Amino acid sequence: MNITQIWQSVLAKLQTEMGKASFETWVKDTRPIAQKGTLLIVGVRNQYAQEWLSERLTAQVERLLAEITHTEMSVQFAVDAETEDDVQETASAIFAADDALKARKPEDEVEVSLADYDSLYERVVRPNRAVYLPGYFRRWLRRLGPSLAWLYVAFRQTAYMAGSRTGRATNRIPGDKIAALAGCSERTYWRRVENPGTWQKLKGLVEVSDHGAQWDNTASSPRRLPRRYTVAMTLPLTPADTCSLTRWLSSHIDKFGGPEGVLRAAAETPLDELIPLDAADESDPLTVTQLVRQLFGRDEPDIHLDALASALQNHIMAPGNTIKITEYFLRTILPHLGEGPAWALTLLRDMCYVNPESGEVRNRVVVRGGYAEIAGWLGFSRPKTIWEWLKEPVVSIYISEITKDEPQLDFAGQPRTFKVLLEEFPREMLEAAVASGANDSIGVAQMSVMSGANDSIGVAQVSVMSGANDSIGVAQMSVMSGANDSIGVARMTESVGASVRVLINSLTLKTNSLTLKTTTVNTDLSLSAEKTKNDETVKTAAVGASPSAWVLDRILIQNRVHPKTQKDVRGASSTALVSWLLYALSPQGQGIEKPLSYALARLKDDPQSGAGDEYDKLAGLTPASLLEIAYRVSKGQLHEAYSGELDDAAGLWVQAMGTDKQAARKLMRFLLGDQAPEIREHVTKSEKIEFFDGGVEIISEERVEEI
Repeated sequence: MNITQIWQSVLAKLQTEMGKASFETWVKDTRPIAQKGTLLIVGVRNQYAQEWLSERLTAQVERLLAEITHTEMSVQFAVDAETEDDVQETASAIFAADDALKARKPEDEVEVSLADYDSLYERVVRPNRAVYLPGYFRRWLRRLGPSLAWLYVAFRQTAYMAGSRTGRATNRIPGDKIAALAGCSERTYWRRVENPGTWQKLKGLVEVSDHGAQWDNTASSPRRLPRRYTVAMTLPLTPADTCSLTRWLSSHIDKFGGPEGVLRAAAETPLDELIPLDAADESDPLTVTQLVRQLFGRDEPDIHLDALASALQNHIMAPGNTIKITEYFLRTILPHLGEGPAWALTLLRDMCYVNPESGEVRNRVVVRGGYAEIAGWLGFSRPKTIWEWLKEPVVSIYISEITKDEPQLDFAGQPRTFKVLLEEFPREMLEAAVASGANDSIGVAQMSVMSGANDSIGVAQVSVMSGANDSIGVAQMSVMSGANDSIGVARMTESVGASVRVLINSLTLKTNSLTLKTTTVNTDLSLSAEKTKNDETVKTAAVGASPSAWVLDRILIQNRVHPKTQKDVRGASSTALVSWLLYALSPQGQGIEKPLSYALARLKDDPQSGAGDEYDKLAGLTPASLLEIAYRVSKGQLHEAYSGELDDAAGLWVQAMGTDKQAARKLMRFLLGDQAPEIREHVTKSEKIEFFDGGVEIISEERVEEI
């Protein structure tokens, strides 16, 4: 038997011994790559599959190989290469490494162990996992804007991480992984990559390697290949700087006696002469090496040109001038700060100073051009945007302005002094997450705002919900002065606390009380065997996330209501708002296109009165009861609420709201924001190719399911 036949026999046995879902996901598309003696190398599609199979199936596969071949064989799983040359190269490298290992003497080797971080903060943040950008990227940031700049950072980091793990230059990465590092939702990520303007701006940084759908016809059924992108690790010059440097080199070549002389001279010329910031003309972005080769490729050997180009690039992009962004910041802090404020913080941190001898940290930064200068860093033309960011509670934790007793002579351009938090999160958050009591509460996080902040964050009481012993729960903010501006802080506190508690759990500290049972609400429950079981879990998550009482300011903030409107209705009854929302979503409110805007307009007329009758009664229910009924209606399970204490409430709902699933879903979204379970119909489109005598036909199929 050849290795293909052997592996087909192994697959047939594995299919009978494993669950269908696991077999289809991890094993079905594996294939034998090579065999040397009793070692069989099996190709898998990616690093994740390699790790999964190595950990779970090695012993089982080796047992089956022995049964089939009547020989003791070992198996090694490797990421499958894309071409036959790569297959041979991969196999040769594995065998060569194996032979070299056997040839070594024990005394020629050393054993190196990696000690874990001793600091709890470092164990959470993992500062070694970071993106390092040349300081020159500031010029690209002005051109790209915050959103696309983070998208490039995400592409750069995912490409680096995948490459460092597998040693291959090409890897497949799920879109949600890139979105997580870009600080946006997966839906936003796909919307951006589908926009041609994105790739026009990212030209030179991330290039689309294919144009249109491509199909793999080698499998049993054709499947669409992943989109291909190439990420630049060496930063190219911006279009304006490419044009400026090309012009300078071309105009000075005679003065300095040829290519070598002009390149040496350029490496000594001030940057404001080589690549002035105010240049308007542009050309296609190129790296310094590409530009030099284009200009002087016929006059000098490439190796000499490359050496001179490297010196010139180091002049423009000094190796010691780097911007560091931790992966923890990208995943945890960026989504709470927002794309613009996160870049402002990153650049201000880069301007802070640490004395290498004394260790003194100077975290005060003077920006001579004030708000206008910071806006210019980000490509904005409105300085007041920066001032507005500094008033946001989460931003004020990281950046606070130190004001002086002097008149405001120039709002936009007056010098400003800022105090910058260099840690990824304040020590108070770490203390709050660690200080868990026996009752599973996270404790009291005393978050004090920076000096000069207008709104008091007060005390953020982050507690586990009643009855949800192992859940993180929802951060409960005390209703006090400025509490409406503290919701963002509570959300970030919860996010940071979650990562700390996961770490503590891994260290086996308070294992039982800190075990997290995370329920993903917005997920595709495509495995029908688990769907019914998961429905009950999702219901529990929806009810368990209910606040103890409706807080008007929280509802307004999570729905991104304009600050002026928030001010107009401040002090109004939260129950009245819920009542008017119910009315706007009911059959009687049919035709109201914007339920929240309608409810807010009614509150302005009478801040304390709701819609009356059944709507007031429903709004007067406890949030947990109202949300449970809404959830059951959204799932078509209202009959289950006609029991016990929910019987009367369910009757009230039917009388006032009917059984419209969409209305129930919208209500939960208005009241819970991002915490609401999104139960919606998901349409999955697929294509397959049918071959017949007359030609080829592409058949489109749609599958509708509730998620």
